[in-house]
Amino acid sequence: MKVLFNPFDEYIIDEKSRLIIRDKINNIYVLKKVIDKREKYNLDISKYKPYWNFKYKYQVRGLDKRTGEERWIDKTNYKVLYPEKVNEDGMKYLLFEEQRSDKLLVVFQAINKNPSYNYVRTLSEFSVNKLFIKDDYGKDKATRSSYYIGSNKNTSISQATQKLIEEITDDLSIDKTNTIFVGSSKGGFGALYHGFLFGAGHIIVGGPTVLLGQQLSRFKERNSIPTSIFKSLIGEITSENIAWADNLMKNAIINSESPHPSVKIHVGLWDTFYQNHVIPFMELTNKCDIKDVELNIKPYSNHSELATHFPPFLKNNIYNIIN
Repeated sequence: MKVLFNPFDEYIIDEKSRLIIRDKINNIYVLKKVIDKREKYNLDISKYKPYWNFKYKYQVRGLDKRTGEERWIDKTNYKVLYPEKVNEDGMKYLLFEEQRSDKLLVVFQAINKNPSYNYVRTLSEFSVNKLFIKDDYGKDKATRSSYYIGSNKNTSISQATQKLIEEITDDLSIDKTNTIFVGSSKGGFGALYHGFLFGAGHIIVGGPTVLLGQQLSRFKERNSIPTSIFKSLIGEITSENIAWADNLMKNAIINSESPHPSVKIHVGLWDTFYQNHVIPFMELTNKCDIKDVELNIKPYSNHSELATHFPPFLKNNIYNIIN
């Protein structure tokens, strides 16, 4: 397996650069590699230790402000190095295999201006198979969010996501009932939507988006990030397009078959996601006679507080499932 480094695609570094990789645990450099302008570098990771506590950055030639001499200076900050894979459909993911486990965690990322993977460190203590799926397939420039759906009402990313999960579960001989779909906020949408489409055994989410059209159309400012995502994902903000996006989750749940996933939801009592998304989800699952749904509510209002409250809820529920 190899990891591809492309300074131009990653950071638009249009000159000769130097790749620096550092072992975070032993605090030593493991690689210093010069990459020519617009060139790529494939790192063979077979000789690296499996704990994956590495970080990397790029440097370029420049003047040292203190000495006035030319040397390698930092062009980027350090970024966590992951053993990312890319399949034939262009889906980017991390796969950590655990041969002794019959469980698979499938983790979806939240919205981020630098799309990456969520909860890798949080879930590292669990000796189960783990699949982390990236989302940078959208056309909005700020976040490249496709919400694991597609663009322009095209569901190609949704189909590719389902295909990837199917292939991994087949390769690892994982039964659907032993899959655990995980995510928060936008990642919560991905976990719920794809969990019901796939027929997952368990879904654990924090402050999930459910009504996608309403969530992304709530800001009318032309240059807002949600508006940009809405337009790239669906088109112009119209009542018809809002309904189309809202119906993605509704249809996934209505058309799901028994046995339905066991669903655990965490949310803040005064977080707007509780009223706008979680309550409609509870009403819909109740209408569809989906009974194995549990709600965990904590007294906070800021959606950002998920970062504090969701990880322990997530870990506790995963522990209960696998034990």
